[in-house]
Amino acid sequence: MNKKVLLLLLFSFALAAGFTQSSPKKPISTLIIDPGHGGLDPGAKGTFAKEAQVSLEVSLKLGDTIAKAYPDIKILYTRTTDVLPGNMPNKDAALKYRASLANDNNGDLFISVHCNSSGQPPGGWYEKRVVNKIPHTRTVKKGKKTYKQTYYEYEYESVWMPNKAKGTETYVWAVNKNESKMNHIQKYEHDGEADSTSTNKEEEEYIASEEGQKEIVSNIFAAFKKYKEKLEEKQKEKDQDKEEKKAF
Repeated sequence: MNKKVLLLLLFSFALAAGFTQSSPKKPISTLIIDPGHGGLDPGAKGTFAKEAQVSLEVSLKLGDTIAKAYPDIKILYTRTTDVLPGNMPNKDAALKYRASLANDNNGDLFISVHCNSSGQPPGGWYEKRVVNKIPHTRTVKKGKKTYKQTYYEYEYESVWMPNKAKGTETYVWAVNKNESKMNHIQKYEHDGEADSTSTNKEEEEYIASEEGQKEIVSNIFAAFKKYKEKLEEKQKEKDQDKEEKKAF
């Protein structure tokens, strides 16, 4: 049987079964969830937790929550265990794998979960502070004249500075901002990544806890739901406009 006959039979079967035009593709049919880092790339390091592990735990819980609420959405993970995405041998290959996974599967939305550092040591650090200022005098000669000059001797002590960094970051990759984003990425590649240390101990305990991760997932899911509903509303309006134009 040639292809032409086969296509004709399939079309006839569709008509016999009461075939109607399929509804347009939903704005979010395929979701890519990316737990940051992984394997030989642990990401930010806290006093006891690592970014790669926390982001994986949050990502899996987020995917499970979305799957239960929207079973028709296809969810793909860049990784589900403590390895680089695609079990790649290095970070560069893992980055390319992430992009390929999303593009090859026609991903509609890409959510990458990270817990970045503040650029300061986890928990806190010691700083030197002046605790005493002792005045002294000395004789200074200028030309034929001499005069007394006051100078100070400082006493220092080490003071523990707790890391109080907290809050969230959200990065949105807009197509029309590619040039500025590439410049930003190149700067970090040149200067070195700033995620070798992480947020304060209280925050670390929160994001690593079951209760904290539950709240994080709940907030991300709420944002996802709102975004999804907005996209679907826009699509509905476009579809209605098309139908109205056809009617004329």
